[in-house]
Amino acid sequence: MLRILKGPGYKRSVSFARVIHQRHFARRFYSFAYNNETPDVIVTPVPTLEVAKKAVLFGKRKQIPVIVDIRDEWPDEFVDLAPQALRPIARLLLFPYFRMMTYICKNATGIIGVSKSFQMYGLSFAERKAGKYDGVFPIGYSGERSVDRSKIEEAKSWWVSQGISPHAFVCCFFGTVGNFFNLEVVINAAKKLSNKLKIQVVICGNGSRLDYYKKMAADEKSIFFPGWVDEPRIMALMELSNVGLAPYAAKTRMSLPNKPFEYFAGGLPVVSSIQGELKQLLEKHQCGRTYNPESADELASILTELNSSATLCREMGNRARNLLNQEFSIARITDSFNSYLLEVVEGFKNQH
Repeated sequence: MLRILKGPGYKRSVSFARVIHQRHFARRFYSFAYNNETPDVIVTPVPTLEVAKKAVLFGKRKQIPVIVDIRDEWPDEFVDLAPQALRPIARLLLFPYFRMMTYICKNATGIIGVSKSFQMYGLSFAERKAGKYDGVFPIGYSGERSVDRSKIEEAKSWWVSQGISPHAFVCCFFGTVGNFFNLEVVINAAKKLSNKLKIQVVICGNGSRLDYYKKMAADEKSIFFPGWVDEPRIMALMELSNVGLAPYAAKTRMSLPNKPFEYFAGGLPVVSSIQGELKQLLEKHQCGRTYNPESADELASILTELNSSATLCREMGNRARNLLNQEFSIARITDSFNSYLLEVVEGFKNQH
């Protein structure tokens, strides 16, 4: 059963309205939980800290296990928003949030993360090593096609009418066109290659930096900005594409975001700027390449390599799809997570 609690809401991700919303929702959650049937276990995500703290407090009061799911490195991500020289001051101003995160992690029954690095981030606040109630459960993606073939073919025709060529080396991107992604490097790489390769870069999505990037690429015919696209067009474009781009900004703290898994489902090799876990995954399974997030030359070199061999791209894409099905499908992760929760509940009961 799904219950939705109404909050005041907010329009900007960094705003006082968001802080007010989170505090209001935390109070609503605690009141709702206290006045309804006590659950067997609580899984509370970070963000948000206010709700996670209330969940831990409720769990301690009712003697039930509480699992903290680290989905972003809060509050350090707030510190990163400040200019480099002001980050020590930002960290000082955010001390109450760091203290809150410490309380949450030290008092949680278990800490899980969408990646190993996120789990370790939570454990660093708990000041302990991973135990039996800690785990890693990636976001994953569904490899099952949910759109009729006829709609995909119709969407393919639409892409061709927009100028996308089935004979070009097509690089696709889907996402919010904002500060999390460095599309400037992608545009500069495309400009370097447009006179050498028959390359097309399709940047799908809307966001705060869309106009900036459009202006930057105004004279480049190999770059397309179709805006937001629906699922049939996403699936069709991936079938027309040779690679999927994951051009995250250098300052990102993401390690295994959902974007690469979407490309895996589309059978595309991933060209990513994320270092660490994703880079290791792509190298281990030979299903993608990683470039320096601020180097258009390095990105251009990788795209040139992949363009030179259709066989290489196809083999990498096949390995990407197989990897998704074997390790990162939603069905597989859900089954694993359900088993984990049952173990937590039974183990907690035996200890108490």
